[in-house]
Amino acid sequence: MVETAERVGVSEFARSKSWRDKLPGTGCFEVVDRGNVIGYLLAPDYAEALSGRITELEEQVERAQIAAMFSARAERDNPQTGTDLKEAALAYFDANADALKDVVNGN
Repeated sequence: MVETAERVGVSEFARSKSWRDKLPGTGCFEVVDRGNVIGYLLAPDYAEALSGRITELEEQVERAQIAAMFSARAERDNPQTGTDLKEAALAYFDANADALKDVVNGN
């Protein structure tokens, strides 16, 4: 969300108030001390928009995680028992015999 690198030095806070006039239009300043960024100064509207964007991204991540869980568990919608389970387990072991042997042998 930071498009321009507007900067205000720590010493400028004490010497000048011109940064106050620029802040609402810019939205965000990098606060620098000796050329190093030590923080960010946000206008209230900008901070609110940033907070809203973070919330939106967190919700997107949450929905993606839930979708991934349902996708991973899709095979579990048909639990098997008895003979069906036995045949499915033996088929799995046959299909993955080499990998399972590697696990048993410590490879």
